[in-house]
Amino acid sequence: MAEQRRKTATLNLRIDPNLKEAAERAAFNDQRSITSLIEKLLTEHLKTIGYLPVKQLHARRVAQAAADAKRMAHSAIDKALQHSTEPPSVHVERRRALTEMPTRVVVKDRRRK
Repeated sequence: MAEQRRKTATLNLRIDPNLKEAAERAAFNDQRSITSLIEKLLTEHLKTIGYLPVKQLHARRVAQAAADAKRMAHSAIDKALQHSTEPPSVHVERRRALTEMPTRVVVKDRRRK
Protein backbone atom coordinates (compact mmCIF):
# COMPACT_ATOMS: atom_id res chain seq x y z
CA MET A 1 0.00 0.00 0.00
CA ALA A 2 1.57 3.28 -1.10
CA GLU A 3 1.96 5.98 1.50
CA GLN A 4 0.30 9.22 0.47
CA ARG A 5 2.52 12.26 0.46
CA ARG A 6 1.23 15.06 2.68
CA LYS A 7 1.44 18.73 1.83
CA THR A 8 4.74 20.25 2.81
CA ALA A 9 5.43 23.24 5.02
CA THR A 10 7.82 26.04 4.16
CA LEU A 11 10.89 26.63 6.30
CA ASN A 12 13.15 29.60 5.65
CA LEU A 13 16.58 29.52 7.25
CA ARG A 14 19.89 31.29 7.02
CA ILE A 15 23.11 29.28 7.00
CA ASP A 16 26.79 29.93 6.44
CA PRO A 17 27.57 30.15 2.69
CA ASN A 18 30.28 27.47 3.02
CA LEU A 19 27.77 25.12 4.64
CA LYS A 20 25.28 25.79 1.85
CA GLU A 21 27.92 25.11 -0.81
CA ALA A 22 28.93 21.84 0.86
CA ALA A 23 25.26 20.82 1.16
CA GLU A 24 24.68 21.56 -2.52
CA ARG A 25 27.65 19.35 -3.48
CA ALA A 26 26.42 16.56 -1.19
CA ALA A 27 22.90 16.80 -2.62
CA PHE A 28 24.25 16.70 -6.18
CA ASN A 29 26.39 13.63 -5.41
CA ASP A 30 23.35 11.95 -3.81
CA GLN A 31 21.25 12.84 -6.89
CA ARG A 32 18.71 14.82 -4.90
CA SER A 33 17.76 18.42 -4.28
CA ILE A 34 19.24 20.31 -1.35
CA THR A 35 15.74 20.44 0.18
CA SER A 36 15.44 16.66 -0.10
CA LEU A 37 18.89 16.17 1.41
CA ILE A 38 18.15 18.44 4.36
CA GLU A 39 14.78 16.75 4.94
CA LYS A 40 16.41 13.30 4.83
CA LEU A 41 19.19 14.25 7.25
CA LEU A 42 16.82 16.00 9.64
CA THR A 43 14.41 13.05 9.59
CA GLU A 44 17.23 10.58 10.34
CA HIS A 45 18.50 12.75 13.18
CA LEU A 46 15.05 13.19 14.73
CA LYS A 47 14.42 9.42 14.55
CA THR A 48 17.80 8.72 16.14
CA ILE A 49 17.16 11.00 19.11
CA GLY A 50 13.54 9.93 19.55
CA TYR A 51 11.51 12.89 18.29
CA LEU A 52 10.09 10.89 15.37
CA PRO A 53 8.90 7.28 15.47
CA VAL A 54 10.96 4.63 13.71
CA LYS A 55 8.93 2.45 11.36
CA GLN A 56 9.17 -1.25 12.12
CA LEU A 57 8.40 -2.20 8.53
CA HIS A 58 12.09 -2.68 7.73
CA ALA A 59 12.58 -5.06 10.67
CA ARG A 60 9.60 -7.16 9.53
CA ARG A 61 11.00 -7.35 6.00
CA VAL A 62 14.38 -8.48 7.31
CA ALA A 63 12.74 -11.15 9.49
CA GLN A 64 10.67 -12.38 6.51
CA ALA A 65 13.80 -12.49 4.32
CA ALA A 66 15.60 -14.53 6.99
CA ALA A 67 12.71 -17.01 7.12
CA ASP A 68 12.71 -17.26 3.31
CA ALA A 69 16.47 -17.84 3.31
CA LYS A 70 16.09 -20.62 5.86
CA ARG A 71 13.38 -22.27 3.77
CA MET A 72 15.59 -22.08 0.65
CA ALA A 73 18.54 -23.48 2.61
CA HIS A 74 16.42 -26.47 3.70
CA SER A 75 15.43 -27.09 0.10
CA ALA A 76 19.04 -26.92 -1.10
CA ILE A 77 20.18 -29.22 1.69
CA ASP A 78 17.43 -31.73 0.81
CA LYS A 79 18.63 -31.79 -2.79
CA ALA A 80 22.28 -32.13 -1.78
CA LEU A 81 21.63 -34.93 0.72
CA GLN A 82 19.20 -36.79 -1.54
CA HIS A 83 21.95 -38.98 -2.98
CA SER A 84 24.14 -39.10 0.13
CA THR A 85 25.18 -42.41 1.65
CA GLU A 86 25.53 -40.94 5.13
CA PRO A 87 23.14 -42.07 7.88
CA PRO A 88 20.04 -39.92 8.59
CA SER A 89 21.43 -38.83 11.96
CA VAL A 90 24.30 -37.10 10.16
CA HIS A 91 21.80 -35.41 7.83
CA VAL A 92 19.89 -34.02 10.81
CA GLU A 93 23.09 -32.67 12.37
CA ARG A 94 24.25 -31.12 9.09
CA ARG A 95 20.86 -29.46 8.57
CA ARG A 96 20.88 -28.04 12.10
CA ALA A 97 24.41 -26.64 11.70
CA LEU A 98 23.67 -25.09 8.31
CA THR A 99 20.30 -23.56 9.12
CA GLU A 100 20.61 -22.59 12.77
CA MET A 101 19.12 -19.13 13.21
CA PRO A 102 19.29 -16.82 16.20
CA THR A 103 16.13 -16.86 18.28
CA ARG A 104 15.80 -13.10 17.88
CA VAL A 105 16.67 -11.29 14.67
CA VAL A 106 18.62 -8.10 15.31
CA VAL A 107 18.49 -5.41 12.66
CA LYS A 108 21.42 -3.03 12.72
CA ASP A 109 21.17 0.40 11.19
CA ARG A 110 24.01 0.54 8.66
CA ARG A 111 23.36 4.10 7.52
CA ARG A 112 26.26 6.50 7.77
CA LYS A 113 25.96 9.09 10.46
